[in-house]
Amino acid sequence: MKKRSTRLSQSVKTKVKLQHRLRYVAVAGAFALGIFSVALLYNTIGTSNQSVANNRYNGMETLAEYKYRKQLNLDVNQLAPGAVLKDFPVMVNIQDNDLRTAANGGKVVSEKGADIRFTKADGVTLLDYEIESYNPLTGELLAWVRMDEINQKQASQVFMYFSNKFASDESSQNAWNKTYKGVWHLKGALSSKIPHSNQFAHVNPSNEREVYVAAEKNSSQFPCLNTPEDVDITGEITLSAWVFINDKKEQTIISNQSGFNGGYRLGINKDRRIEFQVRNQNAEPASIEGKLGLELQKEQWYHVAAVYSDEGDSMATYINGKLDRSMKTEISMAGSTEPLQIGREPARKIYYFGGILDEVHVSNIVRRPEWLAAEFASQLKPKEFLKAGVTEAIMQQISMSLLTFDGEAQGSTVELKWLTAMEIDNEQFTIERSVDGVSFEAIGTKPGAGNSNEVLSYQYRDSKPQVGTNYYRVKLTGATGEEYSMITPVNIEAAGEADIRISAAQPNPFVKDFQVEYVVPNKGMAHVKLMSVTGEVVHEEEVSCEKAAPHQFFFKDEKGIKPGVYFFSVAQEEDTKMVKLIKRL
Repeated sequence: MKKRSTRLSQSVKTKVKLQHRLRYVAVAGAFALGIFSVALLYNTIGTSNQSVANNRYNGMETLAEYKYRKQLNLDVNQLAPGAVLKDFPVMVNIQDNDLRTAANGGKVVSEKGADIRFTKADGVTLLDYEIESYNPLTGELLAWVRMDEINQKQASQVFMYFSNKFASDESSQNAWNKTYKGVWHLKGALSSKIPHSNQFAHVNPSNEREVYVAAEKNSSQFPCLNTPEDVDITGEITLSAWVFINDKKEQTIISNQSGFNGGYRLGINKDRRIEFQVRNQNAEPASIEGKLGLELQKEQWYHVAAVYSDEGDSMATYINGKLDRSMKTEISMAGSTEPLQIGREPARKIYYFGGILDEVHVSNIVRRPEWLAAEFASQLKPKEFLKAGVTEAIMQQISMSLLTFDGEAQGSTVELKWLTAMEIDNEQFTIERSVDGVSFEAIGTKPGAGNSNEVLSYQYRDSKPQVGTNYYRVKLTGATGEEYSMITPVNIEAAGEADIRISAAQPNPFVKDFQVEYVVPNKGMAHVKLMSVTGEVVHEEEVSCEKAAPHQFFFKDEKGIKPGVYFFSVAQEEDTKMVKLIKRL
């Protein structure tokens, strides 16, 4: 079971503020009549609200000014089959000597861990996070990181960066999305004088408890929370908490019921079974109670949860991520005028919790079973759920050869383009692709120019990208070793059976002739057209097509069309797809 302590902080927008960055900018001019113009700018950037990714690690872009990072790999085998969870707050629990502060022999700069950051698998896209606790002496970190999506069928990674003297504290409540209306990590007694949205868990200096401990004889340990609209919930609700009981009696986990109308309550009955109740405006209850369900054992941690849906006319309880009991109900939960309380009944101050409560959450939606199962798994053994890799040292590695690298989706293919400023004994370029931004594979090569001091342009078409986000980079192999471009993500949308797909247009740019490959969804006639950027029709015709079969359009420039931008389109019934082409001198 976890041990944690922190506050529930005011919601603020997460920003990264890094100072005195050296930024390398390569600005490539637009392609016009076969001529490229390139301006190279070197400048020192002051305080910024965006991270500048000018470092490299194995050719991968990394956060600027950071010297170290760790890759954190999520064990998707612990997720329910087919689970896809969005905005999921994952617990990060790591103890590592490298995470100690520099003064204690580690690599973290800030005594509070303010220079710790988290990114997606691409190494540069920042994730919202909350540091619950950090020990600079031992290097133990407990944080919550909001992952925009985790998928049981796909590997999931995040990167944790540290060691940056310019970083400021960006830990915030944004780690919890707007559906979370209450999150209490519970250390010491909670203040009863401030509203929930600003609620802090204050540490009692005389009792450094890691969790909130309820005691019937000490009512001051029970928070009496003011109840703003956030937690006065109707319609849909999910309640969850970790419980450790040491008594056999009726006891409350969380409740805002007045004893009359409205409100909700999650508790444990005398038979040590979870009970859940909501009331309507006439004080009529809908309850899961009695001697059915799993009996909780004393002095053992359990993750308990309850959900209610007015629209779905249902309610259910869960224990350790598994369904405990469920029932149908026609009761519509009404609002309550009582303050929300943890560990006792609000109105009568009875049913004190006998044991320990931790990690109490209130949400205004119905969490799915696979979400609750993942919440249990991730918090039960966080070091196994999200495993930390070795510390990676990041080197400043600004490329002086590869200027730009861009990718563009064209139908179901991806066109990649890059420029070089100089080449010294350059043998070749290796084009690499990744589906997670971490593990790359070579998908093709292009010969280099050998030796050159001029700006040269290159391109490569990936005809078989994966549906979703593809990450690309180019490796230059020359006399000075290997150099990598920055990583460029390109998204490919899934094409349905009723969609036209243009899978290839080569060469592009073209000098005289080109070929386009396309697929139409229906057997019959299709309309193909080539027109200039000004709308002048260069060629058009009706062609007979087979369903879902590849077709080719060959264009031979017998009339000598002008250099510039052109558009090739395929239309069938109401669907039209288009690809851009460039005619060079």
